[in-house]
Amino acid sequence: KRKKKRYSEKRLVEKLVNKNATNEEIEFIINKLKTSGLINDEELLKDLIEISNSKLFGRLRILDEIKKQGLSLVDADKLLPYEKEDEKFAQFIEETNKKLINLPKLKKIEKIKQKAINYGYNQEQIDSIDYNSLLDDEDNEIISLEKELKTAVLRLEDKYDGKLLKDKVFKSLMGKGYSYNSIDILWEEYINEINKWITWWRKS
Repeated sequence: KRKKKRYSEKRLVEKLVNKNATNEEIEFIINKLKTSGLINDEELLKDLIEISNSKLFGRLRILDEIKKQGLSLVDADKLLPYEKEDEKFAQFIEETNKKLINLPKLKKIEKIKQKAINYGYNQEQIDSIDYNSLLDDEDNEIISLEKELKTAVLRLEDKYDGKLLKDKVFKSLMGKGYSYNSIDILWEEYINEINKWITWWRKS
């Protein structure tokens, strides 16, 4: 069963005004709803912050949502201590990094930064991220790049060869966030392996 949307007192008053309710009617309705506990800004604020924190949203996004809901930013500030924000941000980075483990370094950094912005973390927090600690698994990236390189070659070798094939493969892989140097190293290994097989075939 779908839960009914809860409104703050301010937003409910706005809705009643839009329905051309008189001041007396608005006051009567608001008082009735308060008495019955159907509107409670304090509880609504606490619930909104609790849900937002559980989703690891940052302070900026939470405050923006609170403002949209017509709730008190002053009261919200008391419920969002900065020391808790740092703990939450660390958890956000850890969980985001796990989800992006198979992405190449440059793409991973780009995704983490963008997601941090979308989640409402400030620039100072984003600048404080130690990306080196998140990018220490070189083996995963090499394995991933090897697969991507082979896939790109198989997809493009029927249309291109020589330098044009190399350019197309490099462009494709760099577009996925792999660095030129990493691609170049694996490309040289790939070409050397091909040349070995050609030499063996000619001798046999």
